[in-house]
Amino acid sequence: MTLIDSNLMDICNEYQAFDAEKRAYLAENAFADIEVAYTEMNGGDPEEGHRRAAMLVMHAAMADGRLAKDEYNLLAPMLERMNGAPVPYDKAVSLIDVTTSGEEAVRQVLYARKELMDYKPILLGSFRMLLLSVCAIDGRIDLIERHWLSKVI
Repeated sequence: MTLIDSNLMDICNEYQAFDAEKRAYLAENAFADIEVAYTEMNGGDPEEGHRRAAMLVMHAAMADGRLAKDEYNLLAPMLERMNGAPVPYDKAVSLIDVTTSGEEAVRQVLYARKELMDYKPILLGSFRMLLLSVCAIDGRIDLIERHWLSKVI
């Protein structure tokens, strides 16, 4: 089991204390940075850039193994702004292969982190901001989410 260090605990507590508007603002800005990077990394393909950035959002949203309807309801306005159109619950869940969970999901997120760091090391801040903001979307980061974050941050 991965121990959660006190620095991560403090950061999680800080993100929980932000109001919903600030968490959404941070997530949307981090998403934009990552989407642009993935677009550039994939030959200028904006659809691929968007898909890959959205995959990170959904992995973070499902860090505790599920996307609860109340979490989705909080994420929906942000997903709509990121997507340019409403994203129904079923579509949101289908953005990632829901059978990809546990350690495989962690490997995918770690691979994304490596890709972004190899491309532009400064993107680590955006990567962390995105994951933390999404995990805190409901105003709390529970122990399961903190454990997941300790593996990928």
